[in-house]
Order: sequence, then structure tokens, then C-alpha cells
Amino acid sequence: MPRKISVDVIPEILIWLRESSGWNVEEVSKKLRTTSELPQSTRYKHI
Repeated sequence: MPRKISVDVIPEILIWLRESSGWNVEEVSKKLRTTSELPQSTRYKHI
């Protein structure tokens, strides 16, 4: 059974990492095996 790991992250860092790597939300969602709604819902309102 796969282990689950909980990690505290700063959303701005994840957004910067995704944007600087040239990936879009759908590509990241596929790699994380989730839907594209999850990464978008974690964004801060000012970003």
C-alpha cells in the first residue's frame, strides 16, 4: 500500500515553480494524478 506524506507548502512557491518550468495546471494535475480543480483551488486570491 502506498504511503501518504503530508507536507506544508507555500502556495506562491508552487505557483512559481510550475510557471517557471513552463507547465500548465493540467500537466501538473496529470503528474499528481488528480483533477485540475485541486491545484487551482489552492491559489491565493491575490495571485
